Formats: sequence, C-alpha cells, structure tokens
Amino acid sequence: MALEFPVDCVTPAERTECCYRAQELLKLDHNRKGQDFKDGKISENEWLDYKEKVFDPKQAIVIKELLKQRELLKNSTKWTVDIGMI
Repeated sequence: MALEFPVDCVTPAERTECCYRAQELLKLDHNRKGQDFKDGKISENEWLDYKEKVFDPKQAIVIKELLKQRELLKNSTKWTVDIGMI
C-alpha cells in the first residue's frame, strides 16, 4: 500500500506538506479512537486492533513517504544558501 497524492500534488515540497497533513489527520483519528476507548464506547480489544491494523500501518506508509520527500528536498539545488550568514 502507498500514499496516493492528489493529482496536483507533484513537487517534493507539496508532497511533504501533504504527508504532514496526513500525519495530523491520523493523529486526530487516533485521538478520537482513544477517547472512544476511554469513554467505554469501544473495548480494549477494539482499541488495540485499531492501533495494530489501522493506525500503525497507515502511519508507517506516511512516514516512509515523508522521509522519501525530505530526502529529495535535502538534495535540492533550488536555493543558494550561504551558511556563513547563519
């Protein structure tokens, strides 16, 4: 399984942004499910099943893609950076 980007999301910068948004949405979903568990709406087994079979695999896909896009950005020559000015 892979992260599918919108058709107009083509540059490493756009894809990195998209990955960060996906991470945020996954975090919010994780928090909602966790709250459902705390509130007794789902069982501990349902919570653990969600984390193992839904959240963790999706998170791994997003992180893998994020690292790929970050590597492309690190190798970019778009900007001339004078590290002496830091």
